[in-house]
Amino acid sequence: CIDRNPYDDDEEDDRERRFEAQRYVECEEWELPETDDDGNQNNNNGDDDAEEVQYYIGPYCSANGGAVYLGMYTDDTCTNFADDNKGRDTYKALSYGNEDLPYSTTSLVTSDCVTCIEQEDPNRRDEEDDDDAEQGPEVSDQCGRLYEGAGKCESSINLSTSGKTSDANNAACSYINGIQFTKLNGVVDTSSRASRAA
Repeated sequence: CIDRNPYDDDEEDDRERRFEAQRYVECEEWELPETDDDGNQNNNNGDDDAEEVQYYIGPYCSANGGAVYLGMYTDDTCTNFADDNKGRDTYKALSYGNEDLPYSTTSLVTSDCVTCIEQEDPNRRDEEDDDDAEQGPEVSDQCGRLYEGAGKCESSINLSTSGKTSDANNAACSYINGIQFTKLNGVVDTSSRASRAA
């Protein structure tokens, strides 16, 4: 039966064409689509030289600094866009099915929050779970590692109520105070905090 399944080949083709965004978080060479079963070049608009050109996909920041998009480039350092539309037109012309470049209009990063509370493993039930329930919520390993490696400005933390027994870490206060922030509309505020107070 499996040998006569008419849908099997289509699913395999879809998997091969699936775009893997994580591959392009750094500048990476993009492989042109192969020819289809009929021997036709997939959407290269008859340009026989298109296969000779190397294209690369990589991230770039939006003009206002509030988003990160993928673009198509002609160089391996991802500095020269393939066209005036940040490579979107070239990708669409060369891609299988005349598709848009993923994440070319939607940001790769979002401002959505992720919980740092350790989630219960529904498959684990032992005496440790009972002890954990008595102690309260735990910080996830990922968040703990991020916090340990992060610069800190703990000058406003009341250490006696936070449960922290060591001294406040204020090593990064001057750096943090100098950071520019992004407004809700995505525009980076470049004015200094001192000038706003004046």
